[in-house]
Amino acid sequence: MSFPAAPTSEISAFAPRKTGRFGTTPQTAGLVIVSKDTDFRERSYVEGFPPKVIWLDVGNAGTAAIAELLRHERQRIEHFEKQEETSLLILSIGPTAI
Repeated sequence: MSFPAAPTSEISAFAPRKTGRFGTTPQTAGLVIVSKDTDFRERSYVEGFPPKVIWLDVGNAGTAAIAELLRHERQRIEHFEKQEETSLLILSIGPTAI
């Protein structure tokens, strides 16, 4: 799903807050937002999840480099999706990685 130029709040609206102490709505099951936008990273710090966020610390890397990073980090991503208490995963390219 792509949201060009959509505000963070509009995109996050697709992932409503938890319905209760142990559950999420059907719409949020397995939802993970992947973004280079720092707004999602910051929102994850403040509001938690859902949605879970994978923040790409990739600077001006092109689509091919980002696709390769996601393929290379597949196991970490799958592990992150299964963790119940983790809301943010940061993936980086290069020596300035966080």
